[in-house]
Amino acid sequence: MTPLALALLCAVLPCAQASEHGWPVAVSETSLTNSFGEALGTTVSSNTALNVSSHISNSGGSGQDLLYIVQIKDGGGAVVQLSWLGNSLAPGGSANMALSWTPPEPGQYRAEIFVWQDLATQLPLADVSYLDISVG
Repeated sequence: MTPLALALLCAVLPCAQASEHGWPVAVSETSLTNSFGEALGTTVSSNTALNVSSHISNSGGSGQDLLYIVQIKDGGGAVVQLSWLGNSLAPGGSANMALSWTPPEPGQYRAEIFVWQDLATQLPLADVSYLDISVG
């Protein structure tokens, strides 16, 4: 699946309703960090490398393969970056996951964080998380 196709799919999925399904994976502590994992806040400079980081936990009774997907949109709603990272969590396990992004120019952005089983099935495993970012 191409990044554009995934972006279009994410734009039309009923992701906001995910909590009704009792997903086995939770996303928390989403923040911007530097390469050392130090918090940056939500106001950053353009052309500065940063990470969109989240704590992912598996409350299910079995191991879980997953994709951590970060989609970043500009103030007009256009996707400016889409990236993902795979991981596997043991029952009750957790991990900090992060994907890098360098804001191209000043403006308002929104990071949308998805956790899916894989790209083939596009099965959501957690609520969607959001992080608003101001770039100066």
